[in-house]
Amino acid sequence: MNNRNTSAFTLIELLIAIALMSLLLAMTSPIFFYSKKSNEMMKELDIYHISRKVNHEISSELKRAVKILYPPSKFARKRVAVNQLIYTNSLNQVVVIYVNKKHQLIKVNYDDIENNTITKFRKLGSNIKLFSVTLPEFDLLQFVVSYSLPNKKEYIGSNMIRFVNAI
Repeated sequence: MNNRNTSAFTLIELLIAIALMSLLLAMTSPIFFYSKKSNEMMKELDIYHISRKVNHEISSELKRAVKILYPPSKFARKRVAVNQLIYTNSLNQVVVIYVNKKHQLIKVNYDDIENNTITKFRKLGSNIKLFSVTLPEFDLLQFVVSYSLPNKKEYIGSNMIRFVNAI
């Protein structure tokens, strides 16, 4: 009589199963690789979008600014860069734009400061590496915002604004 156990796998069946598994793994591994890469690209695109939004918001506010309080006009034509901007907007409110310790670009209205505490502020952007303001001319202002991107990259946005209402 033949006492062979037929419930075991043969060597050929095991080799075919291993070949099929490795083929499936080879087909699905690029999906995970490209999904990680696309996630990094989406983060960079988000920062580019935020950069454009911040640039537009600051530019449109400054075009209608009544007076630039800081940097002072004595810095004009000297190319002295400062890291904050203080101006009077069209509603005659004093507004400050600066980078806080959490690397966020913050816009604060002086009317919202009570007892040396900022009660309300607007976060314009995050992952800010640098915010720099220069006055090349008396009625012209240049600002530069530098953002930290994933993989230790950096994105720099810059704009020059000529004042419409500046005193």
